[in-house]
Amino acid sequence: MAQGAKIYRTALNERTRVILADGSEVTLDSDTRIAAHFKAARREITLLSGRALFRVEKDPSRPFVVRAGDRTVTALGTVFDVALDDRDLRVTLAEGRVAVRSTRLGHESVRIMQPSQQLAGSTGNPAMVVQTVDTARALGWVDGQIFFDNKTVASAVQEMNTYSRLKIVIHPEVADMRINGMFRAGNQNGFAAALKATLPVDVRTSDRGQILVVRQATAPTTETFGTGNNSGGQ
Repeated sequence: MAQGAKIYRTALNERTRVILADGSEVTLDSDTRIAAHFKAARREITLLSGRALFRVEKDPSRPFVVRAGDRTVTALGTVFDVALDDRDLRVTLAEGRVAVRSTRLGHESVRIMQPSQQLAGSTGNPAMVVQTVDTARALGWVDGQIFFDNKTVASAVQEMNTYSRLKIVIHPEVADMRINGMFRAGNQNGFAAALKATLPVDVRTSDRGQILVVRQATAPTTETFGTGNNSGGQ
């Protein structure tokens, strides 16, 4: 991180809009940290953790560069978001064009993105997958709306948990089930209730106060006796 950079951050389930020195607007998602460092010939943002949406003011003389893990995202005038966690990096482009570059030594590469494209991959791995997405849904988090379209329960729970201290823990047998719908960021109980209403799962509360989601127990038959799978999934 550059010396003299200005740090912006948000708390859990907080979203904040900030205006940078050049007039560009950044919306920070829950539990996000960025460092802004503007120079005479370059505007540089480092995404330290979390997710942020960038609305970039055009200035051809000063490229706008976002660093995230071992990638950089360069834009002139555009709207895009970048999400980074311990392992995964995701870039979604709503307007304009951006160039995503790998900065790993020996694995340098450049990919030009078009509107409605999303680029996803793992930090440390030069391979990235591009797909077309509904940007209104993909960027719904700006308004506290989280959309899932045939997402695994495991990945959906991981995202919902980033918005609340109340954590959802799932049993491995539930992980690959699929979920669809729109959910409010931070509404863990509502999300768990939707899982119970649409999937063959039971929802419980652990001794630690966590929400446990397990596969529904099947009734015993004359051949099989038992009480079902009551594992807490921790």
